[in-house]
Amino acid sequence: VPLYFGDADGGEYIWGDTTDLRIYSGADILLSPGGNVGIGTFTPGARLHVYKAASTETSPVELLRLEIKEESSGVELGAGGGPAINFYVAEGTTTSELNGQIAVVREASGDDDSAAAMTFWTGANDSTSGTGVTEQMRIASTGYVGIGTSGPAYVLDIKGKVPDTTGENILAVQETGGDHVFLVGKDVDEHGYLNL
Repeated sequence: VPLYFGDADGGEYIWGDTTDLRIYSGADILLSPGGNVGIGTFTPGARLHVYKAASTETSPVELLRLEIKEESSGVELGAGGGPAINFYVAEGTTTSELNGQIAVVREASGDDDSAAAMTFWTGANDSTSGTGVTEQMRIASTGYVGIGTSGPAYVLDIKGKVPDTTGENILAVQETGGDHVFLVGKDVDEHGYLNL
């Protein structure tokens, strides 16, 4: 027997039966028996499916908001703090590990500076939850991109650790077939090189 609450004539009501639960309002919501949740759609194709019909927008459309707000005096978000999305990867049959993160973080402390960077983090095998990811790339508020550095000083700033015995290619541009167009790196004697 379906369950029904609300005013269908007014366009806002809750309806449910053995197949799904639907909330009709300004933005329709559906909880399917398989566990998928649809917002704006009654046919969710993933665990969370947010849908909005396209119109004539010429800039990005906000579909999801992650927000941190300083709601009392004396509480100040510090440099490096900000909202994040964490990715846990299965390990074994009953556990998962934090192995990835995308975050937007404040670049400096203080209410006078809200500049923020977008950061990308990855984790090694057997990382510890909450501490096992390392920042790998950052897009600073200036638009500078840092790979291997959290303080990019150039449009593209790449830093890599050079092994003690073999040297390392820091940047490689390759053709589809694998042939190098050029290599940039540092040898074991700390000499930089550009191979064309």
